Amino acid sequence: LAPDMLVLALILVAVGIIFWIKRNPKTRIGFLFLGLVLGLSYLVKTYMFPMSFLLISLAALSVSRWTSALKGVTIAMVALLLVSLPYIALLSSDLGRFTYGGAGNYNYAVFVKGKGEPVNPPELLSERPETVLFVVNPNSSFTPGWDLAKHHEGITPQFHLSAQLIVLKNNLIAMVQDSPWFFGLVALWNIVQFRWASPRLGKIVPPSEVVTLLVLGTAGSILFCLVVLEMRYVAPFLLLGFTGLTCLWRYKPSAVSACKTINRLGYLVSISLLFLVAASVIDQYHRAVHGERGKPSYESLLMENQSIGHFINQNGYGNGDRVALIESSLGSVYWARLANVKIVAQILSSKDYLYASNQERAFLINRLRDRSIKVLVGIGSEFDALSREGWTKIANTREHYILFTDDR
Repeated sequence: LAPDMLVLALILVAVGIIFWIKRNPKTRIGFLFLGLVLGLSYLVKTYMFPMSFLLISLAALSVSRWTSALKGVTIAMVALLLVSLPYIALLSSDLGRFTYGGAGNYNYAVFVKGKGEPVNPPELLSERPETVLFVVNPNSSFTPGWDLAKHHEGITPQFHLSAQLIVLKNNLIAMVQDSPWFFGLVALWNIVQFRWASPRLGKIVPPSEVVTLLVLGTAGSILFCLVVLEMRYVAPFLLLGFTGLTCLWRYKPSAVSACKTINRLGYLVSISLLFLVAASVIDQYHRAVHGERGKPSYESLLMENQSIGHFINQNGYGNGDRVALIESSLGSVYWARLANVKIVAQILSSKDYLYASNQERAFLINRLRDRSIKVLVGIGSEFDALSREGWTKIANTREHYILFTDDR
């Protein structure tokens, strides 16, 4: 199950628990479950930690007596922290300060406005080709260079109103342009409803189901539009907002004669959404077994990673051996986990490596060897021209080549 789909499921469960608490305000078990679910959602996606406080607040407002709400909030917070604190402690220990995740600050500094210089920059091993070593204790098989927030620690976000408004405007436009038919359908549905119905939010405190859905949908969507927009992150909140708009309308007594028309519109919206789900399922299945637009299928990508990992182990490497990548953004590095090796260095450009002189490449290999880096992996048929230097194509892969830097 992909993290994005898992966090969607957990958000829906959390909203369902809030509605359960609203109908059973005397129960405490609902707050316990809510805290546990939100803790799990944070472990899946970091942005759910701040969103958890909004969800717990909505649950508390659903309870009429403030003493009961306070007890419920305490139970939910304890459950949330019991699940999340171990991970927060590890992150904070790694950075030397309290943090539940640094991606938000990093993204704001990059996409909106920031200042400062990194305090944990990677060590430069070679200028040509440019090669960096991440001076950390990598407990993961994935390259620590992917932990952008850590290696940009020291660059802090700075609020700037005009810059913020520009980013917000651009992200809102991009969100609509991503699925214009969807937003058009939602707008058309709500415009048509004015003929037979009137909007009714219900109570603000305790919040009605409509208010809860609209608040969560709006807050989640704006959260990402303020910084960097990724539809896979916004989608759960758009779903909640759309559901809230659907439940917003209360039909007038005079609309009884128009029931058939109203039902047809409802069927149209339902069929459109089912079509969207079906198209997504078909697309994911196609990508899983066939691939598209030059990208490998998920199945072939998995087999490719297995081939790379097996090749590394077959040549006697593993058990935490150190590895370097050439331009790591070019492909999956799941093979490192399968081979039980640790990626600690990156050559930032494959072209720079390929066009470097023999002496420059030899110097780099010696530098890698001095740092106990035993394996170098690159992608591209161009590496075949360097076979005399020891580069070998890995069987059953597209264009993966490998070079063993030690003297085995």
